[in-house]
Amino acid sequence: QFESSLLYEKDPPALLFSLLAEVSNILGHTENALRYAKMALRFEPKDESALQTISLIYISANRYEEAVPHLEELLNRKPDDLQVLL
Repeated sequence: QFESSLLYEKDPPALLFSLLAEVSNILGHTENALRYAKMALRFEPKDESALQTISLIYISANRYEEAVPHLEELLNRKPDDLQVLL
């Protein structure tokens, strides 16, 4: 119900979806985490937290090719960020 109400907002904050994605991922709810991260990107295509969460999920699932575009976007935005490079 909470998620549904967010979708009806005129401008739901991408940050909120990013946080939901991170928490879901920590709790092991990877499908929910992936869905929330993608929702964050829908509202803010350059959301670094969402890009990172999606990348981590795909890498953990050995879905490397799907992680590449998200990692490339992160590297383009922060080429000197060690966290992105690792």
